[in-house]
Amino acid sequence: MTASRKSDSMTPESLPPILAHSARLRAVIDAISDYTGPERDETPENDEAPVFILASGFRSGSTLVQRLIMSGGVLVWGEPFMETGWLHALASSLTWLPGRLHEKADFERLSESGPLEDQWVANLHPGVQRFRQAHRAMIAAFLATPAHEAAQEAGRSRWGAKFVRLDGNFAYYLRWLFPNARFVFCLRDPMAAFQSYRRNVGNYAAHPQDSGWVLTPTWRINSAERFFAMTHHLMGSLIAAAAESPETVILLRFEELVGDGAALAEMEERLQLRMDARVLDRKLGGGMRKRSAKAPLTDEERSAIERWRPRFEAFGYGAEA
Repeated sequence: MTASRKSDSMTPESLPPILAHSARLRAVIDAISDYTGPERDETPENDEAPVFILASGFRSGSTLVQRLIMSGGVLVWGEPFMETGWLHALASSLTWLPGRLHEKADFERLSESGPLEDQWVANLHPGVQRFRQAHRAMIAAFLATPAHEAAQEAGRSRWGAKFVRLDGNFAYYLRWLFPNARFVFCLRDPMAAFQSYRRNVGNYAAHPQDSGWVLTPTWRINSAERFFAMTHHLMGSLIAAAAESPETVILLRFEELVGDGAALAEMEERLQLRMDARVLDRKLGGGMRKRSAKAPLTDEERSAIERWRPRFEAFGYGAEA
């Protein structure tokens, strides 16, 4: 999985820092892997094989994919408290590690050098591999353990989670923690996704400071510019990550999923699940406040669409209908 792409015309406000600088997360993981070596981590969570759904933003069909996978016996959590930014924060805690990797301060190395009380132990730590295990244990305790507890009752032996706020670099982080994980990356025509978003979010244009959907605790999708900037970043990053790891990633376009059924058959084969195709015909609502589908576009929305539409052509979208 590779670093995310970013338009060179984006302003600093177009993306929250955690996404704008997410490429550093992959670089840090690679540095840690080079330091610790290829030895296998034998903790029990390492054998988990979750299914992670990532999307190119809001209204990309990821909930439909979540429901389909759940019909195959997998308990897939949906954006579990992601508006708090907990997973972004957990992953970003790694970014300070490279400067500490070569300090002889881990327990195992210092223990080999003699009594600890005779050494400089001000920065003594359990080791980088333990830090990785702690990351995995936190996610497993939050998402895997309750799924396993419910497995007997619900008949679901596997678990997973859906995320619409993470790019390909965070997928790299999740695969680093769960090497047996499988991924489904959901894409949708950004113009159609935006029309769906503006219908479901309410009148965000009238109250930009306290409306729009929360991407991180300090950053909202409260303008068309932000919606398309986020979508462009996520879509480019996921497409690149899928190309690098085709054996573990299914790149799924919403338009194909609701098409002739071939996309569903591929998902079943790749994930080794038997899904209920009838889910595609059962439309559910989330109780979101809506505004009229015929509400005219604002000047800001029209301007953003004109600027961003050509940029999505490289991803197979953007052409005039």
